Amino acid sequence: MRIWKIMTKRKLLWLIPVVFYGLFVIWYADFGGPLSDEEIDTFVATRQVRDANSQTVAKLEGFLRSDTGRQFLMLNALAMNDNPPDIEGAAPGESADQRMGKYKLDKRYF
Repeated sequence: MRIWKIMTKRKLLWLIPVVFYGLFVIWYADFGGPLSDEEIDTFVATRQVRDANSQTVAKLEGFLRSDTGRQFLMLNALAMNDNPPDIEGAAPGESADQRMGKYKLDKRYF
């Protein structure tokens, strides 16, 4: 246990958060690069079975094939609009809160 003699309490105090942060970054960051053709084909085949709309599947496939492998961020600004415009799939005149209430994890898309 020679390491414990070298480690002071202060060094140990800083080492623990650094190790946890490093583990978090490794877990959170995507180091895998772009999707492979096999991954795309598997996902598209799954979507074709679950979704009869071939136009939606074709758009998804185009999006996946243009993937660069870099991370991207998305911002859902729906809640920032007090009076969102009427859109397909939502009742006319719905408030942002009503629309946000409809969001849920839908297993059809995974």
